[in-house]
Amino acid sequence: MIEIDFKEPTLETYDLMKTAIRTGDFKIFKQHLIDNMNITLYKKMATIGLFKEVAKDIKKMQDGTNKVLKEINKDDNDDSILELAEFYAKTFNMNQLKEELFKLNETDSNTSLKMDIALCKIRMSIILEDSEKLKQNIKKAEKLVEDGANWDRRNRFKVYNGLYHLINKNYDQAEPLLYESLASFEAEELLSFDRVVMYLIYTSLLSYKRPLFYQNILINGDVLKYREFLEFPMALYNCEYGSCFSSLKRFIDINKEDVFLSPIEDEFVDEMKILCYNQFLYSYQTVEIGRMAESFGITIEDLESDLRKFVFKNRLTIKIDRIDGIIHVDNIMSVSENNDDTECEETLRYVRKQII
Repeated sequence: MIEIDFKEPTLETYDLMKTAIRTGDFKIFKQHLIDNMNITLYKKMATIGLFKEVAKDIKKMQDGTNKVLKEINKDDNDDSILELAEFYAKTFNMNQLKEELFKLNETDSNTSLKMDIALCKIRMSIILEDSEKLKQNIKKAEKLVEDGANWDRRNRFKVYNGLYHLINKNYDQAEPLLYESLASFEAEELLSFDRVVMYLIYTSLLSYKRPLFYQNILINGDVLKYREFLEFPMALYNCEYGSCFSSLKRFIDINKEDVFLSPIEDEFVDEMKILCYNQFLYSYQTVEIGRMAESFGITIEDLESDLRKFVFKNRLTIKIDRIDGIIHVDNIMSVSENNDDTECEETLRYVRKQII
């Protein structure tokens, strides 16, 4: 593993902050800020009323800061400038960070260091939930990749860029970046490997292309290490509709507390239902609503409620004959968007309809 500069702050700070806000228990997050001498974030959280500012906490952080700065300032050289900049980044002291980065740029302007700084600023932007700064720092990192950042940092940035697109709900752009980062993953300061695998599965499902999904997820050795993540994806791919929704619930429960996935839980569930229903209906011109409900192990009432909602949103092209209890299917698009499979899919659909 290649050593990088500016490894802190990590996204642990963001995880702890969001967990504290969700649970209302700020004890662990507050102690994390104190231990890391993060006076800036501590005061910011106190100002917006998340917890009360305590004078002894401020004193402890200030004393710790003074001790660190005294130690760093013993040596007045390029290394001390780097150490100061890293410390100010870790503690979110933006004014001092800007000053030290200016000095650092005058003494060491290599692309690798610039990339480490850009990645650090991306993490800081995520923690501060500053979407505009996040966008700017992503663009800076993209420019540095173009300017010749080394292989390690280019690969590391794929994880950052993948997460950025996940946050912005650009799932089809996030998926290939996360997939490409797995083989030589090195971005623990941002995400753990298992979280990247889960985010890859999520984005693959939300940008579902059946042949690609099989290749990138279901036969991917890195993904197969996490069998507990694959119950729903395999049920979907294998058309095991009777277990789809129960396994979907368990899949969602795994990520209930994930700071990036929990906000899109409702959207994800709807998209997976649409995907399941479309995949099921693709084989039919007409089907009894009772038969479809039985296939999914749900009541006719729940199925009708789902279908009406998705028809209203123009996500399903069907008509429901409630008198006869029949669903009429109209131009359902294949869940496979691989051109090589189009003729095969159309032939299979024709044969299925003739049999039915």
